[in-house]
Amino acid sequence: MTQFMLSCWPHYNTYYSVVIVNRQDCCSERLNPFNIHIGDSGQVSMNPKCGGDHQIDVNRPFISVPCQAMRGRIFTDQQNNHVTTPLAKVKNTVLTYTGVSCSQGYVPCGDGFRCILSWRRCDGHPDCSDGSDERDCVCLSIPDSFHLNSRLTMLPNQLGQETFEAILNSSVPELLNTSNGIGENYHPELRDFVTAVIFPQCNVQESITPCPLSSDEDNATLCTGSQLVPCRSWCEEVLNMADDWIKDLLPRCELFPPTEHGCWNPIPAKKEGEVCYHGSGENYRGNRNKTESGVDCEVWSTGSYNTAEYSWANLDNNYCRNPKGLDRPFCLTQDGSQEECDVIPCNKNVCWDRGPPTHGKRSPKKRFYQVGERVTYTCNDGYILASGYTREGRCTEDGNWQYNKPSCSIDHKRRLQEEVLEIYGAGLAPENIAIIFNGSVQQVIDLEEKKEQLIASVVIDFKWQDSRLKWDPKYYGDIKTHNVLGSRIWTPSFTVKRNADPIYRGLQKDVPVRVSSDGLVVWSVETLTTTVCDADPFFFPADTMECHICFTAPTAIEQTIQCQEQDSSEEDECCPCGGFSATRMEGEWYRKDTMFAKDNREACFVLHLARAPLFHIATTVGPCIILVVLMTITFIMPIDKGDRISFAVTIQLSMVVSLVFVTEVLPVKGALPFFATLIIVCMALMAVFLFFTLGIIMIHGREGSLSPLAKTVFLRYLSKMLLLGDLSGKKRANGKDHGHTNHSAIEVTNRAFENAFMASVDVERPENDLESPEQPGSDGQTTGPPDLREMIATAVKTEVGEHAKVFNNDEVTDYTLLAQVLDRLCLVMYIISIAAAVPMTMYLK
Repeated sequence: MTQFMLSCWPHYNTYYSVVIVNRQDCCSERLNPFNIHIGDSGQVSMNPKCGGDHQIDVNRPFISVPCQAMRGRIFTDQQNNHVTTPLAKVKNTVLTYTGVSCSQGYVPCGDGFRCILSWRRCDGHPDCSDGSDERDCVCLSIPDSFHLNSRLTMLPNQLGQETFEAILNSSVPELLNTSNGIGENYHPELRDFVTAVIFPQCNVQESITPCPLSSDEDNATLCTGSQLVPCRSWCEEVLNMADDWIKDLLPRCELFPPTEHGCWNPIPAKKEGEVCYHGSGENYRGNRNKTESGVDCEVWSTGSYNTAEYSWANLDNNYCRNPKGLDRPFCLTQDGSQEECDVIPCNKNVCWDRGPPTHGKRSPKKRFYQVGERVTYTCNDGYILASGYTREGRCTEDGNWQYNKPSCSIDHKRRLQEEVLEIYGAGLAPENIAIIFNGSVQQVIDLEEKKEQLIASVVIDFKWQDSRLKWDPKYYGDIKTHNVLGSRIWTPSFTVKRNADPIYRGLQKDVPVRVSSDGLVVWSVETLTTTVCDADPFFFPADTMECHICFTAPTAIEQTIQCQEQDSSEEDECCPCGGFSATRMEGEWYRKDTMFAKDNREACFVLHLARAPLFHIATTVGPCIILVVLMTITFIMPIDKGDRISFAVTIQLSMVVSLVFVTEVLPVKGALPFFATLIIVCMALMAVFLFFTLGIIMIHGREGSLSPLAKTVFLRYLSKMLLLGDLSGKKRANGKDHGHTNHSAIEVTNRAFENAFMASVDVERPENDLESPEQPGSDGQTTGPPDLREMIATAVKTEVGEHAKVFNNDEVTDYTLLAQVLDRLCLVMYIISIAAAVPMTMYLK
C-alpha cells in the first residue's frame, strides 16, 4: 500500500471545505479515487462523507472538496487499495481545510462561500442555499466552571466561539467577572446580557427524553432546538450605559435581531405595579400611552417615523418607546411633536403627585416628578396659601417632597379691600381733615452752588383720619391693618414750592398706603426733589446756604397740615418740629435739619448748610495771602533793576486767577463776596503802589541837588522816621559833595601814572633793542619798531578813564537818596493799606 504524508494533523473542528494537495514528484494517480469522512467514530465508514467519490486531475496540484460545516475529525477512504485508513496516517499527501472568512456576528454557510447573520442559524428558517444553517442545532449544557445557572446553550455564539474551550481561552471570562460586580452607573442587566451573548439561549424542541442540564450527565441523548440571541432593543438599552471597552468586546447592536424575529428578552421589570424602564428605556415594552402633561399619544405609523427602520424598537400602536436613544421614552402627539412620557424609571426614585391643594392648583401637572423637579402651588381667586406653607415644592433624592403639601385659605385682605372700597369715592376728600406729617431728608444727591439748586431724596409720612375706611376686624379674619394702592383712595395733592425741576409731577400715588381698622391712613412716600436754595457767599470760604423743601396743598380743600413731634425713644436723624438736628458732615458742608408746618398749609423741611472752610483756605485763601506778602519784595529789590516791575505784574496776574476761581464757584449776588472784594482791593493797592514805584525809579535816575527845605524834610526827618537815619549829610566817596566830578584831579593822576610807568619800561629794555637798525618802510623811509611806551600809555589812559566813569556813575545824588526814602515810605504805606483793607471792606459791606 502506498502511503502518503500530511503536512498537519487535523483536530476536532468544524470543516466547511477540505483542500487536497497531491504530490507532484511522482505517483500522482495513486490517490484516485478517494472519499473524505468527517466524524468522531473510530470506524471510518460510519462517519458521514464529505460529498461523494472524488477524483483529482493528475495535471492539477490540488482539489477543493466542500464539506458544509461538518464537525469531527477528517478521515479518507482510498478505494483502489480496498483499505479504509485514517487520513492522518497517509503520507506524502498535503491536506488543508479552508472556508469563507466571516466577520464578528456572522457565520459561513456550508458551501464556504456565503456568510449569514449568526442569529439566523438554527432559527427554523433555512437561509443558506444548502440548508447548512439549520443542521447540527444541538443544545449543550454550560459547564459548571463558568459558574452560571444550569441552562442549555448553542454554539457557535455571535463572537465566533465554537467550543467551551475557546470561550475559556478568550477574554470572555474576564468580561463575565467584570459585569458581575458592575457599579450603579451601568445597566443592572449588563451581566445577563453578556451571558446571553456568550451563551445563546437554546429553545429546546419537544423530546421524549429530557435534555441533560449538566455536562456530567450522559450526552449520548442529543437535544435539538432553535437559537435565541438577545434582542436588539435590549442591546441598545444595555450598551447605551456601557463603557467603550465593553462595547469593543461585543458585537454591534445592528447585528442583533428585532423582537418580531424571535429573540431573547428578559421579563420586563415592574415598579409600583406597572412596567418600568432601565437606563434610557430603549427596551421599554410597557403600555403607557400618555405624555407627562397628560396628552394622548398618537400611533407611530401615523407620524414621521419609519417603523420599518426602527423595527427593533417595538413601535407598537401608540405606546411610549425610545427609538432614538433620548433620555427617556417618548411618543408622538397630535401636532407632530414628540413629548416625554410619564413612564416610571426602575432604578431611580420619583415623587408621586400629591394633587392640587384645596381651592388651588399645581404646575406642572404630572403623575410623578423626577428628582430635582419642582412643582408650584397656587390658590384660586379669593384664596391664599395658609401661613407657614411655601409656594414651591422640590422632589428630593430619596423620593420624598421637600415640604408638606400647602393648603389654601380665604383671602380676607382681598375680600376686605373689595368690600370696603366697593362704595368708596376716591375723588371725594374727607371733611375738615387734619394731615400730620413727619419725615426727613435722607440724602443730598447733588448741590449746585452756582445755580443755588439742591437735589435731595426726601422720605415723608402723611397721616390722616378717613371714617369711610373703617371696618370691624372680627368679620375679616381679625385683620387690623391692610395696604391698598394710593390711587384707589383719596390722598392729598401736594406740590413742591420753589421747584426747579420742570418735569416734576408731584408725589407718587401708586404706592401702598397703610389703612387701619379705625380709619387711620398712613401714606409713606419717597420722592426726589429739586429746589432753589438761598446762598450767602459773603464770608466765603465760611459761607452758608439754606434750602427749603416745602410741600403745599391746594387751598380749595379745607385741610390743615401739622408737624408731628418726634418720639424721644425713636432714633432718627431728623429733629423735633421747630428745632435743629445735630450737625453732621455732608460732603464739604456741615448740615443740620429742621422741619415745621408753615401757616398750617405747608409741610417744610429745611437744610442749613455751612461750608467747611479748611479746604478752600488751603487752596484759595492761602495762596492769595502769600501773593500779597510777596508783593513787599517789590519794594525791597534794587530800585535801578527792571525786574521790579515785571515781578509786580506777575503777582497781579496771579491774583486775577484767584479772583476768577472764586467768581466761578459762587453764585452771582448783589454784592461781591468778602474774599473777592478783598482780592480786588489788594489788586488796586498793588496797582497804585506799582505806579508809585515807577515814579520812584524815574526820580532815582535824576541828577542835581534838592532844595534845603526838601533835604530837611525828606532826607533828615522822614528818613529818620522810616529808620533810614539822617541822609542829609551823606557825601561822596572822595570826601566832597556828591554830584560834582573832579576832572582836574583825574587828569593829574593819569599823567603821573603814565610818566612813572614809562620810566620803568626804559630801564628794563635790552641793549640790542636800543641798537637795532631801522627798517625801511613802504614809502622808502626807514621806520623803527613800535614804541612800547606809547602802547602802554594808551592802555593806561583807557583803564583810568573807565575808573573815572565808574566813579561818576556810583556817585550818590540827592535824588537817589530821595528815591530811597520814598521807596521805604511806599513799603510802609502798602503794609498799612493792606492791613486796613480787611476791616474797611467788612465795614463797607
